[in-house]
Amino acid sequence: MSALTGRVLEASDERIRPLRTWTAAALERVRGTFEEAWRAWCDRWSLVAGEVLVDEAFHADGIAATVRWRALDRSGLWVGATDAEPDAALAAALFGPAGGKGATDDTRSLATDAAGRALEDWAAMLPRAGGPSARADDADAAPGPDVWARWSGALHLVLSARGADDTPYRQRLVLDATVARADATARSRHPAPTDAPLERVVDAVGTRRVALAAYLDPVRLTIGALQSLHPGDVVPLTHRLDAPLQVVGGDPGADPVPVCAAYLGAMDGCRAIELVLLNPNTLANGASSS
Repeated sequence: MSALTGRVLEASDERIRPLRTWTAAALERVRGTFEEAWRAWCDRWSLVAGEVLVDEAFHADGIAATVRWRALDRSGLWVGATDAEPDAALAAALFGPAGGKGATDDTRSLATDAAGRALEDWAAMLPRAGGPSARADDADAAPGPDVWARWSGALHLVLSARGADDTPYRQRLVLDATVARADATARSRHPAPTDAPLERVVDAVGTRRVALAAYLDPVRLTIGALQSLHPGDVVPLTHRLDAPLQVVGGDPGADPVPVCAAYLGAMDGCRAIELVLLNPNTLANGASSS
């Protein structure tokens, strides 16, 4: 064999790659398998499972750069979210505003840690027939260009759910060809965990303390009137005596979250409030604390 022929054959080998695709029936089988696992996982983490969509990854090539990815526990398996890091997006769904952008750093960190554990639990529940485990030092952080190429055999799944305060949650999963083929032949597996049983999210944070505040309607004064005030002056408010106060909760520095309405009263020599159902039509709209 001449040197030229050898170089031609070597170059040909570099360009050869297997062409993999999926039939509609095979995609539907994968969708059904993952939907079963998705519903079981959502139930364990107090989410309401929605639809599961699956297609070959090359159809979603346009979203690859707009999604933030995280490698799961196996090489060739990634979870992604569009609006935030995968852990943060799930934290907002699990905890509502308390785990979102308006929360304090400590609260957001707690929520994100819980979301990270939830994603690890999701990885353990995923249907699989095998597939190599990914080590932290060798798992690609995001799907590479070969995953999004036509005929790659990789799969892209979109899984929807609703969380706390009806917060919408959308998760993206990408499986490369090796993992996808293994998972297509696997049955969903979500047995009872062998470690300590998981708590419901509400139970896990049930002992955490939050601040409650009751608000009256504000009064607006001119700067001149404000400067003329003296101790003993009475400033009438616009808040009617028969109108309830608005009760909000949240950590200091975080955006307040409406909890309920209340009427002012007294108990054991202290001021007290009697809680009533939240009614936006009768609540005070002000921001001055009682």
